Amino acid sequence: MAKATLIKRIPPVPIAIAVGLVNLIIGLILGIINAISVLRINAILQDALVKYAGISATSIWTVPSQIWTILAFPISGFIIGFLGTLVVAWVYNMVASKNPIKLELR
Repeated sequence: MAKATLIKRIPPVPIAIAVGLVNLIIGLILGIINAISVLRINAILQDALVKYAGISATSIWTVPSQIWTILAFPISGFIIGFLGTLVVAWVYNMVASKNPIKLELR
């Protein structure tokens, strides 16, 4: 028979740091994918403008702007994940004092 355990409190800062770090890693991966795809699409569009319209195009989607994207995705992911988890853990701790979650472990 499984033993029921009550989760009465979640430490907010350690769990928020853990979730923030996971979001940071996901943001880094997505930032790199985004930067590569935007630069590739930009190159295709510029080639099409030159080839079909005879227009020499410049774009704001250059390599430096994509480096900022690679940096912004993980930083914003960490901040949003950290603050969101911090709030959720804080609210859970307030609610759990009256009605904790029962968890059955085998």
